Amino acid sequence: MHLLTGEFTGRPRGPRRAIRVPLALALLWSGLAAAQDAASTTPEPLTAATVFEQRVPFQRWPRLGPQAVGLLVVRGSPWGHAGALTVSGRRSGGDEHFQFYVEGRSPGSFMMPARGTGPNVSEPSRPVELPDGGVVRAVMSLAQGTIPKLKAAAHLVRVTVNGGEGFYGDGALYSDLKVLDGTAEHPIVIARTMHEAKARWDRYRAAQQGAFNRVMEEGRRRIEADVAATYRRDPEVPEVRPYGPSDPEGRLPPGVAPSRVQARFGPDRDTVYAGFFPSWRDDPGELSLLFGHQLFRERSRSFREMQISTCPPGAPCLHPMMVTTTEQKTHGAAIAYAITFDRNGKVIREEPFPPVPVEPPSTARRNARMTQPWKPPPTVQPPRGTGRR
Repeated sequence: MHLLTGEFTGRPRGPRRAIRVPLALALLWSGLAAAQDAASTTPEPLTAATVFEQRVPFQRWPRLGPQAVGLLVVRGSPWGHAGALTVSGRRSGGDEHFQFYVEGRSPGSFMMPARGTGPNVSEPSRPVELPDGGVVRAVMSLAQGTIPKLKAAAHLVRVTVNGGEGFYGDGALYSDLKVLDGTAEHPIVIARTMHEAKARWDRYRAAQQGAFNRVMEEGRRRIEADVAATYRRDPEVPEVRPYGPSDPEGRLPPGVAPSRVQARFGPDRDTVYAGFFPSWRDDPGELSLLFGHQLFRERSRSFREMQISTCPPGAPCLHPMMVTTTEQKTHGAAIAYAITFDRNGKVIREEPFPPVPVEPPSTARRNARMTQPWKPPPTVQPPRGTGRR
């Protein structure tokens, strides 16, 4: 369609023909189409349930240049688990080691050339050849206090990447480490600033505790209604049932009687995900921290079923087998908080994300089939007159 003349060519069943439309109507159509395109591309506002997915880079490894400036933060830091939301209280190997945070990249391991042996020294998967002709055959994973420069659990540093060659992906080798925070160029002290950010995050969570509890209460009422509806719809579950489409009427083999058992939902079980993600933007000299907390409350029930194949006489048939079925009903709430400091350690921006509901994709039934086939007891005999033994 021409925007000035208002003409466009349709494709009716007959010959092609031009249809004239008033210019005002043509402009109105064009404006509506542009508004619809803009609405479809406008991102939804961030919430406490989505901010980590949108702002935390996942498996992103753009190229590092000959030198890089970033944050070294202990994974199991005093301010929470760094890098991502994880199950609260769960410790894993390597929590005492530093991870390297560079703007736009996922947090990666921090390895330096090493000599000799030690608790943090290992051999790389292959020798690393440096531009000066040297070969690195041992690397060291740094932890707090490993070298005198790294006294705190977080630092701003400048390093040389792979001897000045740069690197794609994770697993680069770093050298010439220089701590930058607390200097005239970067007066901010990273560890001290993170303590301040954690205190502000704790105060915000305490102020929003009432709203957080209300979100959880709404989810609890919804789950209670769902459980009651489940009991009304299916007060009992089959203990023995046919399996397979061979018999549309669901008839069981001779000698096997159907039975049903009642499976009740158990008590609530809580799982907390918490953590924070730090980042440093070197051009403006800004430290940003994103904190998050998510609580999931789950009720579940499990029961065992004997699934028996129903096959025509003489056809190959699967052995009966026991199946464990678990049904879960879960609700949750999320809260988050972001804060940004300048190179002097002064707060320049705060972004609170109030509590909102968050639903994990675990509310459907899950079947875990046992591998051992079931064998009927020898006392079970087919009824007379069936002609089968």
